[in-house]
Amino acid sequence: MTNTGALTMTSTFTLHIQCGTAKWDKFSSSIIMHFLENSETLFVLQFREMLYLTEMHKITILQMICYGERTRTQAEVVRLFQEKYPVLPPISQGTVSKIQKQFRERGHVRQLKKHPSNKLSDDQKLYVMLMLEENPHTSSRQTASALNISHSSILRVLTENQMHPYKLIPTNELAEDDFDIRILFCEQMMQMIDDNTLQIKNVLFLDESTFTLHGHANRHNCRYWSRENLHWMRELHTQNPEKVNVWAGIMEKISLVPSSLTAI
Repeated sequence: MTNTGALTMTSTFTLHIQCGTAKWDKFSSSIIMHFLENSETLFVLQFREMLYLTEMHKITILQMICYGERTRTQAEVVRLFQEKYPVLPPISQGTVSKIQKQFRERGHVRQLKKHPSNKLSDDQKLYVMLMLEENPHTSSRQTASALNISHSSILRVLTENQMHPYKLIPTNELAEDDFDIRILFCEQMMQMIDDNTLQIKNVLFLDESTFTLHGHANRHNCRYWSRENLHWMRELHTQNPEKVNVWAGIMEKISLVPSSLTAI
């Protein structure tokens, strides 16, 4: 009895054709019957995954590529591998190329573990939205920790619902007279420019930063999750005794800093 088979092998296995039956002893992927005719003698099997090789097989392929100072071609590696492992299905040059690429990118040829799916159920998505509706100032990481859901899944739910994190922008409180004072200052400066009496080298440019021990809002941690900008405000005490105000100034080529910070 004669057996005829057209095989595309994509898994580690040993195939024996005996009297119209196929026996395989070691495979890692499902086998799809592509065509079956004369079940006793003729069949075509097709496997739809890349040929699975063990880590030792892949290391052997890498060793075959580099031989002393000489680098073998992919065709030579394919031939040598078939000679070394005649029982295994023949590999292709594409397989050699993929193993080389994997080693360059990862530094190893081990099979990567598949991570479980992070897809959320409708109830979990609802819990995320309800939590932010109740407290829109809750950060995405706090939400992830409270609901025991990954941070990336939380962000994906917020994006799907067109939610945006609006940041806190610090502004100075202005008294009623501050507007008139600012306008007067601008008018005086413009008049000095027109009279050519303003010299940049005589202008002192100042900047300052305030460090507080408590009561100060960290704007990087302040968010308001909403579908639209509500222009929310957070009022803080302007007078806080437990703070340090650091300033510095530049005038022409001179730098002015507080005496306590000269060593910094």
